[in-house]
Parts: sequence; C-alpha cells; structure tokens
Amino acid sequence: MVKVVFLGIQAMYKFFLLLVFILLFPAPTQAQFASPVDLSGYAWSSNIGWISFDGPGYGVRIETNGDLSGYAWSSNIGWISFQQTTGCPGGTCRPRLNIGTSEFEGWARACAATANGDCTGGQNTNAGGWDGWISLNCINTGTCGTNNYRVSAANGAVSNYAWGGDVVGWIQMNAALGITYTPPCTASVACSADSLSREFTNEWCEVTSLACSSGFSCDAGNPNSCIANLAIGSLTVTPRVVRQNSPVTISWSSVDALSCTVDQTNPGGVVSQTWSGTSGSNVVSLPIQSTTVFRLSCTDISGANNQVVASSTVNVIPQLIET
Repeated sequence: MVKVVFLGIQAMYKFFLLLVFILLFPAPTQAQFASPVDLSGYAWSSNIGWISFDGPGYGVRIETNGDLSGYAWSSNIGWISFQQTTGCPGGTCRPRLNIGTSEFEGWARACAATANGDCTGGQNTNAGGWDGWISLNCINTGTCGTNNYRVSAANGAVSNYAWGGDVVGWIQMNAALGITYTPPCTASVACSADSLSREFTNEWCEVTSLACSSGFSCDAGNPNSCIANLAIGSLTVTPRVVRQNSPVTISWSSVDALSCTVDQTNPGGVVSQTWSGTSGSNVVSLPIQSTTVFRLSCTDISGANNQVVASSTVNVIPQLIET
C-alpha cells in the first residue's frame, strides 16, 4: 500500500514538472497570415502532361497556418488531393508550406490510386501497385543529398520539382505556365519602435528581428543598416559667475562617445586649456580672466562624427557689476 502511494506521488511530481515545462517553454508556433493564399497555373509531368492547380469549382490553396488544401486536376489521372493526412509512405503526410524555409513538405496523392477514386477507402487493388503518392520534398523519401528536390515558393512563384514515382514521374512546378500566387505580405524592413533593432517581414508575414550592435541604432532613412548613435553629453561648471583670477570646477559625462574633449576658450576664441576623457569630475580650471566658454566635444563610437554636445559660459563679476 505504501509503495502504491509512493508511486502515485512520483507520477504527480513528474506531471507537475511537465506542466511547468510546458507553461514556461511553450512549443513554437508557425506565423500565420490573415487570409488563405490561392495557387494558380499549371505544373508539368512528362509522364501525365499538364496538371491544373485552379479551375471552376476546384483549386489548391495555402491555409493561414501553412497547411495545403484542395485539389489539382490532371486530364490523364484525374484529381490530385493536397489535403491527405494519413497513409503516406513516410514522414509527415499533410502537405504544408514551411514558412521558415519557404519549402513545401509532405505529400499530395492521385485519387485514382485509391479504392473509391476520391482518395478514400485505401489503395486501389486494380492500380497495379501504384499508390498515387507524390512527394513534395526529398526529406519525405530520405533522398536529400542524392535527389535534392524541394518544391519551394518565393516572390509569388512556385518552383522546383516533386516526385510521383514511376507512374507520374517528375513534376516540374516552374514550367512555361508555372504556378503562381499573390503573397499575403510585401517583403519589407523597418526599424523597431525603439530603433534598437531591424524588423524584417517576409512575404508570408513572418517578422524577424535583428538587433543592432551596442551603441548603434537602426537607420530610419535606410532600415537595412544600423548607424552609430550620436554621442550625447552633459557639462557642469561651478560657479557660473566668479571674480577675476578665480578658477571654476568642471565635471562632464557622455553616452555613446568614443572620445571627448573639454576646452576652455576666451572671448577671442583662443583655447587656453583642454581636458580629455569621456567623463571627468571636479576638474579645476585655470584662473578666469574674462568671460570664458567651456565646450564639451565628443566623437561617436563610429569615429565618424565629432560635435559639440554641451557648453557652459562663465562670467566675471567686474564686467557685470563693478564697472
């Protein structure tokens, strides 16, 4: 009895750990677009001729989760289903578009090879062993590396080959009257709201974010690139009004700066003293003789831009009050 209770507690503990893992690390989901995407046009097989992907009352489409659905038509072998979910020779049966790779996976099936002629009822015993399955990707048959066929979709066109066995043979998707579609999204790139990343949207509405390096931001004028953040800084000079021949105390700081310089300039524009560093604290100046300007100039981390980022003016009492 004690052993049974102990095993029950163990099972509950394992279930609890599994539940926590699922909640913390949910399975990734494929991006979805707003509306199904219809395929149109023809594929070509040298064995069975043209295969139509759209016509009155039929067609093949990509559903919003990437699954394929519907039927294509061949005047020689009849309906070809793109929505079978079981019974395929290997791999995942349901044909679908892998949005991450823009490749189709899974299988289509010629319904003439099934018992009821409508892709139900098992295999047609009168079909001479033909099962009707058509592989859309070499991963289904384990032949990648030998026969690298992969039906793919890009820029509104389906291309490459599918394999239909000895009866159907190779099916060319990009023949003269190839299969086309209208992409659900326009491929684009834009800066993120905080400008720290570039956001790439592909034609299947999947958004991929690529962060800029530290100290760089997305260039609004050219979102494909990141540019160095312009240096910013602050400068504090105390006091701001002094008697002649009195020094002042200077402190400064900067952000996104490769280097900085503080200079002390008299009314004639002559620099009498400079300090270097991206920051400084309680630095004492030379004695102030007349109105003096302190300027903080910084070069951003790219090394391409140098500019004055802060300034402060110190006045001398005799010039303002005692004259």
